[in-house]
Amino acid sequence: MKARLGGKDGSVLLLVVIITSVFIILGIGFMSAAMQELKTGKASENIDYAYLAAESGVERTFDQLKQLCDQPATSNKGTYNPGDLDSYSRQIVTYLDGQITKDPVLIDVADTGKTNEATFTVGSIKYVEKSAVLKSQTELTMKIGVTSVGQLTKGINNSGNKSVYAEKNFTIKLPLRFDLNGAIYAIGDLLSNGSNTTITGDVNVLGTTPYSPAGSNQEQYGGIYAKNASTLDIDGNAYTRSFIRAGAYNPSDDNSTIYIHKDAVAQCLQIFGGKDKIAVFRDAFTFDDLEVDGINSILAVNRNYFGLSSGNGLHHDDSSAIVNAAPVHFPDYMTEAMNSRIVVNGAVMVNGGTFKLASDGSALGVIEDASLATSSDGTPYYKSWNYSDSEIKSDWQGYKESLEANYKDGSNNQQLFGYGNIFQRYTPIMNPTKNDIDNWLSNITSKTDNKFNYDPTKIYGFCNRAFASNNKIFFMENGDQTNAGITGLPSDFTKNFSPDNIKIDDYTFSGVKMDWNTFWAPIYNLDGNDTWWTKFRGGSPLLTHDNINGKEIVNNDVGAPQKLEDLKTMIKPLTEIFATRDYNYGSNVIADTGYSAIGNSTTVFQALCNSFDDLGLDREHNIINLRMMGATGDLGGIKCYSDPTKSIYDDCADNGAYYLIVNDDPKVTITVNGKFNGLIFSMGQVKIAGGADITGSIIASGAANGKSFADVNADGILNSPKINGNADALEDGTNAAVYITGNAKITFNGKDPLLNGIEASCGKDIRDKLEGFISK
Repeated sequence: MKARLGGKDGSVLLLVVIITSVFIILGIGFMSAAMQELKTGKASENIDYAYLAAESGVERTFDQLKQLCDQPATSNKGTYNPGDLDSYSRQIVTYLDGQITKDPVLIDVADTGKTNEATFTVGSIKYVEKSAVLKSQTELTMKIGVTSVGQLTKGINNSGNKSVYAEKNFTIKLPLRFDLNGAIYAIGDLLSNGSNTTITGDVNVLGTTPYSPAGSNQEQYGGIYAKNASTLDIDGNAYTRSFIRAGAYNPSDDNSTIYIHKDAVAQCLQIFGGKDKIAVFRDAFTFDDLEVDGINSILAVNRNYFGLSSGNGLHHDDSSAIVNAAPVHFPDYMTEAMNSRIVVNGAVMVNGGTFKLASDGSALGVIEDASLATSSDGTPYYKSWNYSDSEIKSDWQGYKESLEANYKDGSNNQQLFGYGNIFQRYTPIMNPTKNDIDNWLSNITSKTDNKFNYDPTKIYGFCNRAFASNNKIFFMENGDQTNAGITGLPSDFTKNFSPDNIKIDDYTFSGVKMDWNTFWAPIYNLDGNDTWWTKFRGGSPLLTHDNINGKEIVNNDVGAPQKLEDLKTMIKPLTEIFATRDYNYGSNVIADTGYSAIGNSTTVFQALCNSFDDLGLDREHNIINLRMMGATGDLGGIKCYSDPTKSIYDDCADNGAYYLIVNDDPKVTITVNGKFNGLIFSMGQVKIAGGADITGSIIASGAANGKSFADVNADGILNSPKINGNADALEDGTNAAVYITGNAKITFNGKDPLLNGIEASCGKDIRDKLEGFISK
């Protein structure tokens, strides 16, 4: 019995041992599997951390590259050639690559507060080929690729060499550039007051502006300005971001004339005084208007006029038109006002319109693109239109229909005329002399009865609404081409009128001359069908009305409107050598931010000043640094090294030597009253007195209250000349960078002769000194 019982107990014990063993084995297996899964999970996590480290390396490198690219010095680490952006970009990226550390960097990717969680190492930094694009006159965008390798080593878990590559666009500030290729460069105005002066070479001026251009106070603009019986003869191109203007704002006879032998590019061409004239021998381009507010005056363009701004709502200075407003400004001198003329011989391309203005200067509504349509007594039609101001603001079509009906009315007291504008009644004079232009102006003046040998039935060109000209009203019909009074461009438009100062590649001095034929080809091939007509006008219908905001909307994506916008983009930089200027619009109010400096916190002008100043004073070699001479005040007699009793002008007249005069003190005014060869650079004003005969170039900022107009504030805005109501500083020459007070002659003899003359006389090649500023 006992033996049987003992045997049973042994079997149970054996079973317990077996079951326990199985559980132990299973437990060990599960534990092993769990440990393996834990190990695998940890390794995977570490791999993720390694990739995170690599990604962090890319992001941190991108941040460092952004900071480096924002530094102006970066752009000077390569040789900038606008024609080879890829080569320049590769040089910049090579420099950037050398600035980034390649040592392993500890990083806490797990956010444990420890710095030894992982490392990243920056590998290659490369330029992505063919990605460089000129973003603006001053900036280039390029794509840079960055490779970063992440690694995490922790105990037995080693996850390394996890590589990440990414690309990102970066903006590079282009090197400051300046092409010394003109007679005068100025930030303040070029003012000719009672002088007869010939300037051979281009003139480039930023010019005086009002504090706010929201109103219509155009008499507060400067730029290239002639007054008080001046004759300013510019044998070259005239560029200004402000106005080309003649005469002060009053009806008195001013008798000033501005001749521009090549092209005029400006915010506006404007005549204010009596018996003033502006004559452009080739083409005129404006961002605002052609405008005459003076009596017995003529504004004449021998070839084509391009009004480049399409308008922004009802803002005055961002809409191009042709405005002969003499009858509006001087109703008490109606006969004399009706004798004022705006004459364009070639194509008339107008992208904006004229506004009806309230007494405070605010715009109420759009009227003609070339005004003024007047009744026989000279009263502008928009003033007598029997609609309310709110209706003219919201209903161009109603105004047009009323205008058209009254134009067709045959009664003497109702029929409308376009007295003041004369379009395509003269054939453009090819390669005119000054004598040819004078004869033409005399012929215009003699036609007080508006009788001309040629009276076109249609006008070739473009506008958005209508032209009042040639004693008629020409409408840009919403219908087909046949019914329009303005008919597009003739097929041979480009034959003789290709400009030589616009380059295909914007923002560069080395670009190829624009192919005028190719530029206009999409819109000037007249085939007479409605498809072409629709395309030329910018879509159909041409005008779409927005009754809520009172705006006429033009499709600027196609046709002539788009081409004029393209042309504005290409030609505007010609007026912005030292700074750019744009308007901010909001709630129909314009907040003028002033001239924004090109080149971040400095300007091309200041960079030039620093380079010239570094040349020091070397009187024996004709380098005159006025600060180092202790010069102060108004300097009419800068002494030469050879004879301290003579002025520098006398000495130059004796030996024909070239001089480099550098003035970095805005309180110093340089007066030239005799012969001078060379280059004058001044942070203050340069006065040109009677008898001045300059061969070379003048670069001047002008100054007021002891501060140069080239100074830049913390926001990158120039201390440019501005008028706040009182225009005395404009009229008395305070705002002038170059102030001409007597008969004089300024001749730019070419960049190479000028720089060669300076090198021969001064013993220094300022091309090398100014590399990066003066184009070679």
